[in-house]
Amino acid sequence: MLDTWVAEWMPQRGATVEGWLFEGIAARRAAERRLQAAGVAARFHSAYKPLVHHFLEQVDVAGLEQVTVDYPVHPHAAPRRFALEAYPLAEMIGKARLSMRPKPVADALPAYQIALRWLDGRRRIDTVFAPNRVHVDHLGETLLSPTAWLQGAPCESDYETVFRRAMTCLQQHAWPAGEPYFERLDIRVDLPGIEWAPPAESGWMSSHEALHEDLYFSLLEVFQARSGRPAGDRRLQPGQIVPDVRPSTGDVRLRITTARHARPAPEVDTS
Repeated sequence: MLDTWVAEWMPQRGATVEGWLFEGIAARRAAERRLQAAGVAARFHSAYKPLVHHFLEQVDVAGLEQVTVDYPVHPHAAPRRFALEAYPLAEMIGKARLSMRPKPVADALPAYQIALRWLDGRRRIDTVFAPNRVHVDHLGETLLSPTAWLQGAPCESDYETVFRRAMTCLQQHAWPAGEPYFERLDIRVDLPGIEWAPPAESGWMSSHEALHEDLYFSLLEVFQARSGRPAGDRRLQPGQIVPDVRPSTGDVRLRITTARHARPAPEVDTS
């Protein structure tokens, strides 16, 4: 997606472009420099954990005394979803005090409001947009999910495209009538994304790990529904689901295969 955006905006000298997507900071800054060289003012933000990346990229945490975050609450998301997405912000701001406060429930575009105060008396108010879209998921439920965003409109990101195609393929496949549906289901994904290792006391952030979990738990829901078992029934035995999501700097790739488990070689009686 980032390569596509750059190619589309390169000829538009004098333009200004702003977008959010699931790419790491190095790739986003490189794209900005390419467009700047072509006379286009560009700014690309992270659509993955936008509040955390705002602090990583745009806030000097040295000397911070107080951080107050008013987080959005949306009717199609869990009440504390945007508060939970702030992890590991508390560990990133050192000794500064962190206060998290919910906004009133609203179906407007989600955004954080941040009040910053430093020990030297400086103060600042920041607004951090959290690009999301309301959509119907693979089970027919209406959800609010992170998405890419360009020039004021949502765009389906590489991350979302891979997830959608994988789920469509696996839901439409002619599986056996009963469990287990396969011995081993391998889902290999290669795509750009975010891998960030913060200081030792903070948590790891990875959009690839997030996609791994999205695929695994969403497929459990799909096979739960196919089996006719009630939600949460621990007797479900669809087979082994193995998502393998890897960072890539090239093309986005998705490969889905079923396989049998390796069988041990029979013992040979040499007596």
